[in-house]
Amino acid sequence: MFRILEAQAPAKQTATDTINTLSSRLQSATLLEDRRAAILGLRSFAKSYPASVASGALRGLISSLGKDAEDVDTAKVILETLLMLFNPDESSPEASDDIALWLADEFTQRQDNITVLLDLLDNRDFYSRLYSLQLISAISTARPERTQECVYTAPLGVSRLVSVLDDKREAVRSGE
Repeated sequence: MFRILEAQAPAKQTATDTINTLSSRLQSATLLEDRRAAILGLRSFAKSYPASVASGALRGLISSLGKDAEDVDTAKVILETLLMLFNPDESSPEASDDIALWLADEFTQRQDNITVLLDLLDNRDFYSRLYSLQLISAISTARPERTQECVYTAPLGVSRLVSVLDDKREAVRSGE
C-alpha cells in the first residue's frame, strides 16, 4: 500500500529547480504581491545557494527594486536578499569571492542600478537606508573605481551619501 502512495507522490524538487521556478515567477509577475512572494522564496535560498540565486534572479531582483522601491516591505526584502548574496554562508558549496565581483559588475554596468540604491537613501525608513548603504559598501569593496564613477555620475549622488551623516540613528550613520 505504501509503495503505491510513494509512486504517486510528486518527484522531489531540487533547490536549483525551486530557485529557477522562483526566478521565473519574479520575472513574469505583474502583481506586487506575486513578486514579493517570489523574492521571499529566493531570500530563503540566498545564503546557501548564492550563485544559483544570483545567476537566475539578480536582474529580476534589481528590476523589482526599481519598480517596487516605494513599497517599504518589498524593498527591504529585496535589499536583504542582495546583501545575503554578497555574504553567503562559508559552508555553502557555492560560496566564492568571485560572486561578489560578479554581483558588483552587474550593479555597476548600468548607472540606473546604483541610482536606485542612492534614491533609497532619501527614504526615511531605517532598513531602506541602512541596507542601501551596506549594499553600496559591498559593491564598492568589490569594484571601487566603477562604483565611485557611478556615484559621481548619479544626480545628487554624493549629496545623498553625505546626507546620511545627518541621520540621528547611529547604525545608519556608521552603515553597520
